Amino acid sequence: MKKNVSRFSAFLLTLVLTIITAGFQVSAHSLSGTTFDDVAADVWYTPYVGYVLNKGVMTGTGNNLFAPEEIICRAQFATILHRLSGSESVEYNDRFPDVPDGSFYTAPVLWAAQDKVRVIEGYDNGNFGPNDSITREQLATMLYRYAKHCGLDTETTASLDTFPDADDVSDFAKDAMAWAVSAKIITGDNGRLNPQGESARAVCAAMIQRFCTTLLSEELPDVEMNASVQSISITPNEFEDGTFWVKLSGVIATHGVQNIVAVVWNQDDQSDVGYYYADYQPDGSYGFSGNVANHKFHFGTYHVAVSVLMNNGIRVFAGEDSAEITSTHAASMYQIAQNYSSGTDHLLIVDTTACKTGVFYRSENSWEYLYYWPCSPGAPATPTVKGVFTVTSLKMPGFYSFGSYQYHATQFYGDYLFHSITYNTDGSVQDDRLGMQLSHGCVRLDTDNAKWIYDNIQAGTTVYIY
Repeated sequence: MKKNVSRFSAFLLTLVLTIITAGFQVSAHSLSGTTFDDVAADVWYTPYVGYVLNKGVMTGTGNNLFAPEEIICRAQFATILHRLSGSESVEYNDRFPDVPDGSFYTAPVLWAAQDKVRVIEGYDNGNFGPNDSITREQLATMLYRYAKHCGLDTETTASLDTFPDADDVSDFAKDAMAWAVSAKIITGDNGRLNPQGESARAVCAAMIQRFCTTLLSEELPDVEMNASVQSISITPNEFEDGTFWVKLSGVIATHGVQNIVAVVWNQDDQSDVGYYYADYQPDGSYGFSGNVANHKFHFGTYHVAVSVLMNNGIRVFAGEDSAEITSTHAASMYQIAQNYSSGTDHLLIVDTTACKTGVFYRSENSWEYLYYWPCSPGAPATPTVKGVFTVTSLKMPGFYSFGSYQYHATQFYGDYLFHSITYNTDGSVQDDRLGMQLSHGCVRLDTDNAKWIYDNIQAGTTVYIY
């Protein structure tokens, strides 16, 4: 299933260029923050995002997005601290009415609120408020409590008086903020503490990185995050019409497979890059159908690069391969097109044996495929005239002939026309067969395709029929 999803564009372009120019190196560790589609290489928080990603402390919001500007909530921060602590298992209880069993944050919240931990407590009304946002001073306070829980140094503090908004710090947060400033977990927001400001996910990532690298005696290990595909097979369609099937076998990922996106392009012209989602198949493989029509009708060596979006929302590269995609009739027609000129920027060619009509457009000094359509030229007893012709100014929106109606007719020689499939007098389809020789000499096309020629092909356009 071919997709055109804009959020993948930068990732795909980078992937293709990397493979083409330098080869793609797969690593289980040290993923860049730019792994996320919404984290650029030149923003201040990129290294912090990369750190929390590799440590498995913060992963993202799904679909390979980190959402750096999104305000973090209490449930998310409880989850971060729970992961820092080793994701200790906690038996469910109904302590908080708004914390149901089975949510991603259930165990983290119950862990964080335990008497022996008490990193994040509930409200006086008994609720936890999992979706409530967190201010900068609240985040510092929770980290301060977590440091105490871990037996880390919380005695070293710094004066807040150097910040012009020191008086804005709430009484409950003064000790925590002084500790956080001393440990350089908080370095200031444009010269201010901004204690009441909400904490964006990027800010949280920076504070977590500083906490870990400054206070923890041992470096947190990287969490393995990778994917692989055992084999990629590319099988051209037996009818040589430019379609191909891509089979991905032995796909595995450390965090499960949510979906698979494949980047496909022709090695001779990377401007034809496209991408597809692969669907799960009954035999346990994944696969998708492609067509050269999606790649400017180019033929030759095609590359397929596969990436897996894992269940933790991170997309990682899994593998690549290449194969020859050929189409005897279409490739031959393309070569034939280069030998002809036209009085307009279009050229029409009909292969009466393959029952195909090619529409070409002028691109600098060559003709390039615009469309490659099935058609029904003349039957053996009433063959379509062959040779070089020119589209005339005669066009008919519809006409009646040989017991049927045809629409969107464009003349190219005498009684020979491009027109639609045939219809009955009541408007119902009489014969919609294409891909075989069965007309009375004209070139039948799908009705929409006949209309395209009717609307877009000007008089003076060359038509070559063989």
